[in-house]
Amino acid sequence: TRQQKKKKRKMLTLKNHADATSKTLTPLLIIPGFMSSRLTVQKSPHKTWEGKRLWFNIKAAGFNSLHRGGALVKNEERHRINRRLGDDAAGNDGDCASASASDGVEQSSEEMHQEYVRQMECKSLWVEHMRLQSDMIHEKEGFEARSIPGTAGVDYLAPGALTEAASYVFGPVLKILKSKGYIDGVNLDAVPYDWRIPPSVLE
Repeated sequence: TRQQKKKKRKMLTLKNHADATSKTLTPLLIIPGFMSSRLTVQKSPHKTWEGKRLWFNIKAAGFNSLHRGGALVKNEERHRINRRLGDDAAGNDGDCASASASDGVEQSSEEMHQEYVRQMECKSLWVEHMRLQSDMIHEKEGFEARSIPGTAGVDYLAPGALTEAASYVFGPVLKILKSKGYIDGVNLDAVPYDWRIPPSVLE
């Protein structure tokens, strides 16, 4: 139809304009600073971790619930005291506590304790994946983490509506550059790297 042809011509014009603009722009290569490259798990003895974002992953690091208003930590402190004193001395205090002041979901003290244990286990696994061998050069046997290539590896450490504002690296800059005509893989690129390993031994 006439409308479809008009739309197609408009899109072609915009594409030609973008191509022409990209040819006049100075190519940019972004080299991120220390701890500013996203890492993902390539190989792990814990198969569910393969493909996961490692740096930075708030949930995988166990920080998502441990610092949720301090509710889990406070409950764990009460739980430890009650275990030392015995069940009879525990009384009704802490039998039912709010897991989060904002989610409105109530959990028993035991449920919150189990969630705390799960989060601590998750945090321990995250540390295990991040650690290097004692030589501070090689990864632990069976573990392999690599940087995410291109600009996707340097935009936000923790992409997401609630986390981007607190974890941006070059994200806002990339948006501005692309709005000015820069195109990924044409005149705009980045070289993320595994910042845990000394530069002298990087691939």
